[in-house]
Amino acid sequence: MITYACYSGYMLEGSLRSVCLENGTWTSPPICRAVCRFPCQNGGVCQRPNACSCPDGWMGRLCEEPICILPCLNGGRCVAPYQCDCPPGWTGSRCHAAVCQSPCLNGGKCVRPNRCNCLSDWTGPDCSRKRRTGF
Repeated sequence: MITYACYSGYMLEGSLRSVCLENGTWTSPPICRAVCRFPCQNGGVCQRPNACSCPDGWMGRLCEEPICILPCLNGGRCVAPYQCDCPPGWTGSRCHAAVCQSPCLNGGKCVRPNRCNCLSDWTGPDCSRKRRTGF
């Protein structure tokens, strides 16, 4: 008979002992698993005592911090791997696209929340007014 123990920071899983069977083989030995005082999050695995191994897209001591490789823009914050939560007026995977409540007309482009950049012949908040030419 063999009795097992684990180093500090590890927990024994399975039987404390292995026994020699009549056929000359041994019963399965136990496994020593690392113990993390606080549970790993988001699919992280306790790899060593109090050390989580994080899956892709997560970091931090407990795998609690999402990773956005390209930063969130315009005040957006990273809330899940590669996913930004955008403030009002912004949208897109990185909060890079402005939102205009009224669409920009006549070739105008939405450049800031509710702000159109009009082509030279047009003016107004939504580029709907023809610019006057002449003297």
